[in-house]
Amino acid sequence: MKELLTNITWPQYLLAMVVLAAIYYTVVFLLYFRKDLSKKIKSARQGNEEYPEEELENNAQDAPEDSQGELMDHLESTVYDIEHSILEPGKKATKQELLEQLQTRVASFGGLSRPGYRYALNNFIIEKAKENCGADFSEEELEAAWDNLPR
Repeated sequence: MKELLTNITWPQYLLAMVVLAAIYYTVVFLLYFRKDLSKKIKSARQGNEEYPEEELENNAQDAPEDSQGELMDHLESTVYDIEHSILEPGKKATKQELLEQLQTRVASFGGLSRPGYRYALNNFIIEKAKENCGADFSEEELEAAWDNLPR
């Protein structure tokens, strides 16, 4: 047994470890992303057709973390835009004007269909509108405004 271990050189050992690690991570990647890969392969075979929007919305929970990360980034940029343009401290506007401006700004946010993102956005707007503009929005008012957005 001792002769067997002394006959293996460091370069051979490192090469074996790199190959085994590559195989392991390839298997993990394929297991984790098999749904996405099968969709891409099917779409490539069918001539790169786009997925219908209904199918994409139904599979929103199966979406990889990248799209959730993109939604989080989009939420952060939307919140930043709202805070630095619409809900500025001392801004004089009626509640209806603020709501219309908010609807315009939020219309492009794709996370409104997800309850967690919607809840976070509503809470931010309620807090900042009261703090900076003196406008009291209720969650029901904001929900109604988001439901009336053109899609």
